[in-house]
Amino acid sequence: MDKSLFQQIISFLQGSIFGLAIVGAFFILINSLWIGVNFALIVTFFYAIFCSLIMLFLQSVLMKIESLNELKKQTKLLEKIEKKLNEDEKLLHN
Repeated sequence: MDKSLFQQIISFLQGSIFGLAIVGAFFILINSLWIGVNFALIVTFFYAIFCSLIMLFLQSVLMKIESLNELKKQTKLLEKIEKKLNEDEKLLHN
């Protein structure tokens, strides 16, 4: 895997958010139980949704970066093909 530093940082953040989501949800659930079970479950659910949205956002950023890198590779390849075709066309006209 040839990942840039930015991609590695985003991957690290994804793992950190996942761990924080698990620990945080447990912590929120335990510390909110004194208010009420329903309240604790609702707050924990919204916290889990929030963390999931952050993870989805980071994943979409990674996908866009990979897509951009792939487009750059394809562009280089197409430029090489175009250059080769132009050289072949010049040879045919001479």
